[in-house]
Amino acid sequence: TASWMMTAEEVRLYLGRHGIPADDIDEAIDNTVWLANRCNAHIESHARFPLMTGTEDGDNELFDKMLEEGFKKKVPHGKEAEYRERLEYEKSIIKESHFPGYFNTVADYIKYCKEPDHAGVRGHIVGKEPTITGAGRGSGAGSLCTYLLDITEVDPIPFGLYFERFLTPARKMEDGWSVWYDDGTEDSFRPSDMPEGLKTGSEVDSKTVTGVFPAAIGEFPDIDSDFPSSFGDDMIRYLEKRHGRDNVAHLGNFLYTRPKSTFRTISKAFGVKDQKFVSEITDRFMDELNDDDFLDEDKKILDEAKDLSPAHRKLINRVWPHMQRMRSRVRALGTHASGVIIANEPLLGAIPLRWANGGWVTAFDHDPTEALGYIKYDVLKVTSLDIL
Repeated sequence: TASWMMTAEEVRLYLGRHGIPADDIDEAIDNTVWLANRCNAHIESHARFPLMTGTEDGDNELFDKMLEEGFKKKVPHGKEAEYRERLEYEKSIIKESHFPGYFNTVADYIKYCKEPDHAGVRGHIVGKEPTITGAGRGSGAGSLCTYLLDITEVDPIPFGLYFERFLTPARKMEDGWSVWYDDGTEDSFRPSDMPEGLKTGSEVDSKTVTGVFPAAIGEFPDIDSDFPSSFGDDMIRYLEKRHGRDNVAHLGNFLYTRPKSTFRTISKAFGVKDQKFVSEITDRFMDELNDDDFLDEDKKILDEAKDLSPAHRKLINRVWPHMQRMRSRVRALGTHASGVIIANEPLLGAIPLRWANGGWVTAFDHDPTEALGYIKYDVLKVTSLDIL
């Protein structure tokens, strides 16, 4: 997306250079404003809880059924009462947070990975054999429910693992409000916390509210699932077949400017063809620089660096002001290493998408995608599982 727009004066200047009459340029500018004032975009933002059966009641029933099957198979004899108390506690929080569908979805694709599918009925691979998965990592391993659903293979009770590290009532996702200010900052409010009368134009702590939008507020749970690298793409194909190709998308991300690459790019734009000369600066003196911003302190590091020739210093002084203007700019679009969005309905028209490497990728990165209410599933490709 563009980070700036031409002013009316700039439009007149550049179009005038092409011989377009001034009256026609002014009319075009007026028509552009006329069209812009008649455009309206309504962004639907609400918590989009995943469903495996199509209804929340159906997912609750499926969730209970699979847990009971796991309870009978996995709970040690004589400890049923202890495990039952923990299970009912976890279930109450999960259901209050509307997350049974999430657990059902993860359990479904873990089951597909672990079980054979010789006829290729469930997935797209004919002759599929059982595939190894990770035993479980992160806070999700602290849930008894993930253990009973065969999502993880670690019983949290003997190891004293806490479910609260994974999910608490305070983290539940619900529809709320996102408030934007004129200084570029924003706040998020749950319905019960939303200041009364807050609207566009309101003054808050010397800041002006520029927009108030519906937004999903809270945190989704996060279960990291490890798969062999060789099976990662097959898992995505399974999700597309299971949920619908237009309902599944990789999570996008952005690649930002970094000191070394930015210095090389600007030097090349200035006609410096000797890349070895440029590398003598970037490779020897730029490893210490701040990766996110090109700060005055960074320039000081270069100014005080030894073994820099006058020619090196001349190039640095010429390039540095332009690096300042290019800091933390989006350099390219990327794809999250493991994040996948699975929706109950087609994503086309609901969230910006782009097509890359044979599948959909969100044009938003993690935070705005989650603010729209979409949940991220982590499908991690782990090379060590190929070796095992």
